[in-house]
Amino acid sequence: MLFRYERHVRADLEVGLLIVDDLFLRLWISLDYWPTDPYVVRCTFPDGFEGPVAWSISRELLRRGLTCQAGDGDVAIGPTGEGNVILVLRSQEGAAVLRTRAAGLARFLDGVERLLPYEQEHVRQALDTGIAQILDN
Repeated sequence: MLFRYERHVRADLEVGLLIVDDLFLRLWISLDYWPTDPYVVRCTFPDGFEGPVAWSISRELLRRGLTCQAGDGDVAIGPTGEGNVILVLRSQEGAAVLRTRAAGLARFLDGVERLLPYEQEHVRQALDTGIAQILDN
């Protein structure tokens, strides 16, 4: 489900968390985008043992991952060829492998694009900086 607010884009995506081999646990995550942090998508998982868990992921990485393997290190994403994408999140505690429908992620990223077009992030940051300087004087 995609929600587009005047200054915020949010989507709740159904994902499968890989448990073992081809066994996935179904859960929902929230994706949030605010143009005030123009390069980042927040990915929030449901309550863990100590509350919700949030990851910050590059919106460009998510966009590239729809069509080809992208990312290394903590976050990697790529298409499976079956209409899905696999997202791998790594931390010191281990790795989570998630599978979701590419179409749902693409809809979210389309909403992000409408709110703040790709490669225009620097314009938003310059505007915010200019306004802050005016208000400080």
